[in-house]
Amino acid sequence: MGEMAVPRCVVPGKTLFISRRCSERRFFLKPCQATRSSVVYLVAEAAQRYGVQVHALCVMSNHLHMVITDTRGNYPEFLCQVHKLIAKTLNVRWGRWENLWASEQASVVELTDAASVLDKIAYTLANPAMAHLVACIDAWPGASSWGALDGRVFEVRRPGWFFDEKGPMPEKVQMRYEVPPAFAGMSRADWARLVRVEVRKREKKAAEQRRELGIEVLGARAVMKQSPFGKPAREVPRRGLKPRVAGRNKWRRIEVLQRNARWLAAYRAAFKRLREGARDVLFPAGTYELVRLGLVSSHPV
Repeated sequence: MGEMAVPRCVVPGKTLFISRRCSERRFFLKPCQATRSSVVYLVAEAAQRYGVQVHALCVMSNHLHMVITDTRGNYPEFLCQVHKLIAKTLNVRWGRWENLWASEQASVVELTDAASVLDKIAYTLANPAMAHLVACIDAWPGASSWGALDGRVFEVRRPGWFFDEKGPMPEKVQMRYEVPPAFAGMSRADWARLVRVEVRKREKKAAEQRRELGIEVLGARAVMKQSPFGKPAREVPRRGLKPRVAGRNKWRRIEVLQRNARWLAAYRAAFKRLREGARDVLFPAGTYELVRLGLVSSHPV
């Protein structure tokens, strides 16, 4: 039996960096019209349903990255719906039945300050260049929020080849990539300019790495020609650290880590009392799954 996941404190207002990999690192998310339209539609629909602000999105061939703000304190339901429906939709597209996602849980990292938010958004958007797939992310053929940094509202249609026309999913959904709360005082134009500068820095660094290593970019055409059942030839390190918090400000990061440790201690103490037979146990605010299932009560957020 695998190790039980450590519970998380789920409260409104956290900005999160989310990553999810495909099973065996296969190219199940390879760029094509079906992938682009279905992933953006499903993210947009779930964001509206659960009140999540999406700040950045990049879909690579075998993984995706998002930066979101959980305005209502229900991001696990948002992720559950997005990942479940992407898997069902693309399994139909590729004519397969097995797991689309890797068995490990999605990586969810709380961003504790404005610098870390900007860093993860730039990392998300620059990922195709940093992976040496394209020299400039303008050439990336996969789904990305890069072209909509200015906050334009655009419309995405329900994938007609999967969803029932008479089903509950709407025919059209509007989508807009929002400015993160940490930069709420900044105009959209200034925000877009700031992100572009940071992304271009990463493109330049990737180009310098290619010159040093003597390698070339794969190119958009070659990416699109890859089989969805293929995977990278090069292996990657496994079982490394899996941080839950990221921050450039050392003291703010320590403060959040200490807060999370206190919350976990309170959660475990409440759970211990519950197992011992107590019936008047109140779990700490931010207890999510047990409260959602109606199994326990918690202090108000």
